[in-house]
Amino acid sequence: MNKLALTFWRSDLLRSLITVLAALHLAYQVFFFIPAHWNRSDSMRDTPVFYMTAQNALHHHTLYRARPDYGPDKMMAGPYFLYLPQFAMLEAPLGDVSPMTFSRIWYALLLTAFWTFAASLARISSGRFSVDGTLKWGLAVGATPGVYFALSTANADPMMWALVGMAIATNQRGIFFALAAQLKLYTLLPLVLAVWKEGRRVAIPAAILLFVGFAAGLIFCGLHSYWQWANWVLPMIRQGTFYPGDISLSLACLRLAKHLGWHYVSGPLPPGPRLTLSLLGVMGPLFVTYLARKQEPVKLYCYATIASVLFSPYCWNYYLPICYPLVALYVRDSYRAYLATIAKPASSLDSAVPVLQ
Repeated sequence: MNKLALTFWRSDLLRSLITVLAALHLAYQVFFFIPAHWNRSDSMRDTPVFYMTAQNALHHHTLYRARPDYGPDKMMAGPYFLYLPQFAMLEAPLGDVSPMTFSRIWYALLLTAFWTFAASLARISSGRFSVDGTLKWGLAVGATPGVYFALSTANADPMMWALVGMAIATNQRGIFFALAAQLKLYTLLPLVLAVWKEGRRVAIPAAILLFVGFAAGLIFCGLHSYWQWANWVLPMIRQGTFYPGDISLSLACLRLAKHLGWHYVSGPLPPGPRLTLSLLGVMGPLFVTYLARKQEPVKLYCYATIASVLFSPYCWNYYLPICYPLVALYVRDSYRAYLATIAKPASSLDSAVPVLQ
């Protein structure tokens, strides 16, 4: 066990300080963040996009827009819904409320997801859900660069964090990984690994949820919505963006190529670079999974999830909290090691008593 971890676990003062900071973070969210966003009506966030999608899904209008001129020199700004049709279907009941009501409900859902994620990290690291642990992990997540930008702009990623966190924190991996896959496809690889490692306990609920989600999306949104997503949205996601904030490891290769002299000005990527990004997006997670194959199953799922996110060509810096379940597992290991070190002297003393007598 390293000295830094040992110092932390032994220091009541340091842990008390973190508790105080965690309480202050909660106060900031309750008394500053929520009031500042409760009555927001501006368009400089994702809420109008999700509201428009809810209305389109409710009235069976087109969910997606084609953008054939898109290339990584551009931003995916504007009213572009990028998620799968079944996610739009889940939003549909909110399509009849007012824009302000939708905004408030959306922020409530995001904050619920944020604290669910924090609670899942507390359970992963300590083996149980606890208020104290939830507040501390909430502080850690909130202090991560980009997180409050994601919350402020009403990005849906906190929902992904919560679902992945619960998949690792509980034994219902099939349910939570399958639910997360209805938003984004990042959790398909860890879901396959969980089926391989844990069998029918994961496979059956996951198969049911994936089938129901796809079937419901197909019935409610139509086959054309899936065609549009595959032909209009996926080509944009597969190209990423060179704008600051996209931290994709796959796209980093193209950034390096540009730095070394590859001539790219604007517009859609040529077939070669586009194929390169697609191959890296698939092979990168598989290679990381191979390297982590001897880790315990839950760590393997975490590595696969993190790699799937980071090797996606479209990966913003506020996707990084997806790494926290793995961090929580190592915190768990560190605490167990600490308990073992303080138990050793006591056990040595107990074994020496008969000899002394």
